Amino acid sequence: GLIVAPCGSGKSAVLIEAAMAAGTMVLIFCYESQGVKQMEKAFKDHTTLFGDQICVHSGKSKGEPHEHWCFLITTYGMFASKDAHRSAQSKRVRDYVYNTHWDLVCCDEGHHVCAKTYRKMLGELHYKRMLAFTATLFRNEYCSATQTRDDHEREAFGWFGKVLFRRTCRELEEAGLIAKIRRAVIKVELTPQFRIAYDMAVGPQKKYIASLNPAKLNAL
Repeated sequence: GLIVAPCGSGKSAVLIEAAMAAGTMVLIFCYESQGVKQMEKAFKDHTTLFGDQICVHSGKSKGEPHEHWCFLITTYGMFASKDAHRSAQSKRVRDYVYNTHWDLVCCDEGHHVCAKTYRKMLGELHYKRMLAFTATLFRNEYCSATQTRDDHEREAFGWFGKVLFRRTCRELEEAGLIAKIRRAVIKVELTPQFRIAYDMAVGPQKKYIASLNPAKLNAL
């Protein structure tokens, strides 16, 4: 199932509690290496796990998983591709991930589970339960102008499971659980160079160039 809640509302804390309650074999996927570092620190700061019970496997850190007690923190990308040029250690850990019967698999930034390579990988794992945590339950490639939110979520995420818990920013603001967010629009002109590039661009390029306009940073 999926847990949907805004940034800063405690999804990581729920993930850690779920992991600690699940058993001794837990696999945690993050979207990028920075997320792996943050998750590793959270487990070290807020649990009694120690030593090789926490195993980090990312681009720069190649931990060796323990056979009977392993909280493995990694990225989707580390195991989604079948790279023929992997080292012997990487192949060994890959086999471990695919052959282990996990008590729980946690998917941080869970809206990424719909990516074709990630979805295929998740479908090949062995596990009792799988949870995804996200603030944005949405995928562009599954979107159409006529969809309702429920239609979109069924089409994009129905294969994974149902939404088990959902809270919006407004609900948490009103309950005093997160800081209130205030929004404003500040319009800035394109710099001369970006104006030339924008006028020359076509289609999606225009939006991309406008988003990079350095005048935005100056206004901020």
